[in-house]
Amino acid sequence: MRGRTHSEESKAKISTSMLGKNAGKNNPMHGKISPNRVGVHVCDLEGNKVQSFPSRASAAKYLDVSRPAIIQAIRHGYTLKGAYRVVSSK
Repeated sequence: MRGRTHSEESKAKISTSMLGKNAGKNNPMHGKISPNRVGVHVCDLEGNKVQSFPSRASAAKYLDVSRPAIIQAIRHGYTLKGAYRVVSSK
């Protein structure tokens, strides 16, 4: 299918075949918090806690960095933006 697109008829068939399959409220995780979520504490360089976040993604958004940057900072003890250290709450 590389380089080709589905016809409107094919798209309609795919859409109807996917109805009710783990979409929206039928998804077993709908409305639940992911069990894989890792809480994060953002600290200044002296070790004072600046803020806590329920997930790495929310900490990344707050610091305006990527989620992988948060993960690497936790794993290797890097500082972010020259002013913050990030530690896992688990």
